[in-house]
Amino acid sequence: MNRERIFGFRVNDDDRRILAALAERLQRTESDALRWLIRNAARELAIEITRKQPRAPQPNAVAA
Repeated sequence: MNRERIFGFRVNDDDRRILAALAERLQRTESDALRWLIRNAARELAIEITRKQPRAPQPNAVAA
């Protein structure tokens, strides 16, 4: 899977330690552990993941 975008966020020391411990337990990098968590949470919440669907054409605005 090609990862082209970077997403950053702020964490406190406790959250960072939790993420590091989770990544170690999963035997993944911290980035990969986050991706794993996101996908598993989405699956648990029955959130459908769609990939690169084309946008529906927008009608032209017409002045009345």
